[in-house]
Amino acid sequence: MKKISQSLVLSSFFLLVACSPSNDFETLHVSSDTSEQEKLLALQKIYSVETVQTDHVDVQNSKIEWKRQIYGGLPILNSWIKTVSTEQNKNDLVGAKIVLTPSGKISKSPLQDQISAESEIYKKIATRLKGFKIESVRTYWLERNKKLISVYEVLGISKNHQLMAVHLDTKGLRKVNQTPVGSHFSQLSENEIVDLKAFVFPDGPRRSPLTEVELTQVLKGITLNSKKINVYSSSGENVSIGSNPLHFDVGDPRFNQVQAFFILQKANDWFEKNLGWTWAGQLAVETEIGYPDQTNAMFYYQNKIRLGKGDGVLYKNIPQDPSIVVHEGVHSIVDRIARLPFQGEGGSLNEAYSDFIAAAYLDRPQIGDAAYLKGQFKRDISIPKSWSERSGGLYGDSLIVSSFFWELTQEIGKDSTLKLAIHTLRKLFPDETLDRFKEKLLASSRQTLNKEELTKFESLLKTRGWN
Repeated sequence: MKKISQSLVLSSFFLLVACSPSNDFETLHVSSDTSEQEKLLALQKIYSVETVQTDHVDVQNSKIEWKRQIYGGLPILNSWIKTVSTEQNKNDLVGAKIVLTPSGKISKSPLQDQISAESEIYKKIATRLKGFKIESVRTYWLERNKKLISVYEVLGISKNHQLMAVHLDTKGLRKVNQTPVGSHFSQLSENEIVDLKAFVFPDGPRRSPLTEVELTQVLKGITLNSKKINVYSSSGENVSIGSNPLHFDVGDPRFNQVQAFFILQKANDWFEKNLGWTWAGQLAVETEIGYPDQTNAMFYYQNKIRLGKGDGVLYKNIPQDPSIVVHEGVHSIVDRIARLPFQGEGGSLNEAYSDFIAAAYLDRPQIGDAAYLKGQFKRDISIPKSWSERSGGLYGDSLIVSSFFWELTQEIGKDSTLKLAIHTLRKLFPDETLDRFKEKLLASSRQTLNKEELTKFESLLKTRGWN
């Protein structure tokens, strides 16, 4: 084993590891109070397993790196290792969830990681899951009853237009489990890049008239895309890019693709300038989810936003609503930095960050204010909610955090609040709880706020019952 030096052990440390020969995930929390010897032992456990890097992102002068544990050439579902490094400390923060001594029956014929749509097994899976619109099929190890079993993870859209991950045993395609996934809102040559005029509602149809704007750095091709955003439709009626302006009628399904592209390109420019982050590579956006049905689909998963048109009863023209589109886009950034889940307390934090950052960007606290038909908005994060109102509800608990951040912007300003929020986000892990989030928020406040701001922050904590 590679020797671990003392320099790898740093002041702020949080760890989840499997500590027994069985194949289940057990937890071990290592804090700044943990002894140096225990920290070294924890690092040795992390470095004893085989891993593969899955992502990395730079934010607030630090580098965040994500890895996943692999065994027998296949990744282990739900395993993760996160390291945060700064210029001063190579591993300023480390966390992991691993199987320390994995074991499982490895086939003599190695299973493929990604399954091609042309393969026989893919066709069998499609027959097995009739009516399920498959997006991808991959092979993983899954912990089940303290054993690792190989499964096909089938990602796709269910009959009721919900994004689902279905796990099938690789032996007989027996369904092991299925779960909803994702957030649910309820160098090229110069002649290949063009700037195009387009008609859009710059601030959504309720707040702005139809206006001609310029889309910059658009790539010529069969879909509306740039180096950072690619928008296309489930209907197959995509925006083809040449040299002509994108002047579509509002009723044309291609209009919503142009509108979503404009919203995200403008938001990303702001994020890069003010927050120092960008989308994870090229962010995919698929409109008219559920086509030909008109659905209320609004969710993000695995670097892809999926938007329905709206059923005309609860929602209408969802891709035209800046608050919804930016909210789902922010999920991609939160995903890269913290890998927060989409359910439970971590899911509430995920939703809170997406609501707050979208609201901060738009300078208004209402979410869903253009597409929602049953009121002027779907959520309003300016309505205060105290810590004692925790109920376990995904969106109810998210409002405790998002409304706190929003009111804090009124007390100390948007820039300082965003700096605090993102500094805290860097410290979060996939199994985060609201209580641990509060502890990390308090620690970040002492690192990012000046004396006057800290006094106002602590006063608001008291008012909201956070301490």
